[in-house]
Amino acid sequence: MNLVLNIIYYLGSMNGKPWMELIQAVNALFNKIQSDGWLSQIIKCTIINYNDSARTIFQEQYVSSNLIDKITFNGGNTCFKTVLRSAINLIDNTHDNYDNIRLVLMSDGFANYPKEEIDILNSKNYKNKMNLQTILFGTHADGKKALRSIAKDLGGKYSNAVTLEDLAKNFIEVINIKFNIF
Repeated sequence: MNLVLNIIYYLGSMNGKPWMELIQAVNALFNKIQSDGWLSQIIKCTIINYNDSARTIFQEQYVSSNLIDKITFNGGNTCFKTVLRSAINLIDNTHDNYDNIRLVLMSDGFANYPKEEIDILNSKNYKNKMNLQTILFGTHADGKKALRSIAKDLGGKYSNAVTLEDLAKNFIEVINIKFNIF
């Protein structure tokens, strides 16, 4: 069994078109999983929305068409620390159920580097089955630097998405890389 943990950002700067594009990209990932009978049986998803707080939208669900409607927009400030704490708590409680954990941290901007949370994740016994991908949606230079550092320090991958197509491609790549499915 595999877990895809998508962490998506919903600061005020994501309002309007960027938010709609984000939802379309998540929907592209969901459609890819649903269109393959085998994938739809071996992947569960969790979505955590964050700004200066974190909110689990749904947890460990097989992908279905009604899940996308549960992802809603709120505004706030960016805080990687808060959302990574939520992810750590979730993974701590569920990692024994999964062979692979794919953690995706997406943002369109900058937040302070979450050193304590990075250290915690690096110390976990499930680190060897966790794979991180950070995605900057946009061109924010400080956001790029922060997300690139987080990916580097957790042995993950950083990517940049400027368009909806880029973001959808990055989300779909999440299931292609770690699980070696395609």
